[in-house]
Amino acid sequence: MCSSDLYPRSTNYIEKTFVGIYNDKIVGSLIRGYDQHLDHITILFVGVHPDFKSLGVGKELIDELEGFAES
Repeated sequence: MCSSDLYPRSTNYIEKTFVGIYNDKIVGSLIRGYDQHLDHITILFVGVHPDFKSLGVGKELIDELEGFAES
């Protein structure tokens, strides 16, 4: 099952991807879904390259999502 099975595409549902970059390389990503009707955010995926684990990349992605959600 993939996220599109769980959250059918509609005008009320918006996905956004946050990307962590270091030296012009993607080292992490976070995909969140937002249901405008329910005013609800769901984290669909968080991933960090193995060479960058335990360096705070995931935390920075979550922090960025929190800042985005508050605005």
